Amino acid sequence: GCTPSRSLLQDEGSCNDDEVYCWMMCMRVPDTADCAKDALLCKDPRGQLWPEAYAFDGTTEHCFDCALECPSQPPSSNTSGRFCNPNLIAINMWMTGFKVGTSPNGPCLVYLFQEWVLDEEVKFAFACLGTVLMGMAIALLAKLRRDVNAATKAHVQRYIQKQAHQQAVLDEEKLTGGEVLPACGGCGSGGLSSRPSSWLPGASKPVVQWWSDFDFKRHFMLSLSLTLFAIQAMLAYALMLVAMTYQVELFIMVFLGLSIGHGLWHLTVWSENVDPCCDC
Repeated sequence: GCTPSRSLLQDEGSCNDDEVYCWMMCMRVPDTADCAKDALLCKDPRGQLWPEAYAFDGTTEHCFDCALECPSQPPSSNTSGRFCNPNLIAINMWMTGFKVGTSPNGPCLVYLFQEWVLDEEVKFAFACLGTVLMGMAIALLAKLRRDVNAATKAHVQRYIQKQAHQQAVLDEEKLTGGEVLPACGGCGSGGLSSRPSSWLPGASKPVVQWWSDFDFKRHFMLSLSLTLFAIQAMLAYALMLVAMTYQVELFIMVFLGLSIGHGLWHLTVWSENVDPCCDC
């Protein structure tokens, strides 16, 4: 916000004889000034002039650290080679709709985080690449979740089948008086080999340990699936924010990354769900 000394807006015509208009206020001429009052410049610590370097699209941005200085050399207004205007407050989306490219006199674009300002061509290129990789990662995470869920289902089905088999053995043991006599082709008369009743569910430590292993594997797989889902949802919403910048290049990269990922890991999976957030 504004400091108390700058809370009152002023205009150039309201300045006294010993003041010069600089950044929305009248500043006193410095005692150390060795130039005429008319020669004083309103500059920031980087040597950029206000309002020339802070004006864009009919508006003028604030210069919180501007001060009056005598010119040390003729000010330069050369903007050649500049990707955007770092003197303007960086924005996270274009408010007037989709925009192609940037302007050397326009504001720079923020990519997700405040520190990630796309003020250079290289940074913008890395942002495009990161967006593509993010889209591909979302598709890969959905594929991994599908594999983990399938493995969990198979693990539970094996457990159910084993429990059914053990129950059948238990029923048979009750009929044979304590010995399990499973069928065994080629084992001789009766085709039998005895197994102790301690092998049955709840009757021995190995079976209890198998129960523990089942619970651990099942909960581990469920936790892994939940973790993958959380990461996938986080990346999906981050990708949505990138698309909402209304920067055409980044918008294209969003769908390019999702399309590449779909082609690599989901093309043969027949599903009507195209939600990158919660696709499984």
